[in-house]
Amino acid sequence: MIPINKTQLIALAIAVVASIAGYMAGSAVQSGKTAAAKSQLAAEQLAWEGERLKAAEVYAQSLADARAKEQAWQNAANESEKENVKLRIEKDAATRAAADAVRRLRDAGVAATNSLPPDTSSACLRVARAAADALGECGDRLVEVAEQSDRCEIERRTLIGAWPK
Repeated sequence: MIPINKTQLIALAIAVVASIAGYMAGSAVQSGKTAAAKSQLAAEQLAWEGERLKAAEVYAQSLADARAKEQAWQNAANESEKENVKLRIEKDAATRAAADAVRRLRDAGVAATNSLPPDTSSACLRVARAAADALGECGDRLVEVAEQSDRCEIERRTLIGAWPK
């Protein structure tokens, strides 16, 4: 065996104790760094989750606002369509009444022409019939123009009523 003196033995013991102490100190430092890193990571994850929740809330609110606007526009369009149908019914009734009045006037002209005495000259009969025919044609054209005008007015009101405000 190799002879070891006391000084060497003490130096060896001090070296072993120093190595163990160094290992333990390094392990503690490493543990502290790991714990700090874990703590920082958990804080960052918590912050990220908070931001994600805020973004989800903003998205949900934006979506709800957009749906509310879309519903309001749809409601306005539906109301405008109801008003359109009502106006169309009213305009059709007015057009029928005007057409009936024109027909009655034309029929009255024809009746007046037919009620002329037979000894009236043929020229008067031709003029009366021509006037009755012209009146009938004018009345028919007037009804057509009135119908077109009513359709334009109804479309205008529909577009104004459905336009987003």
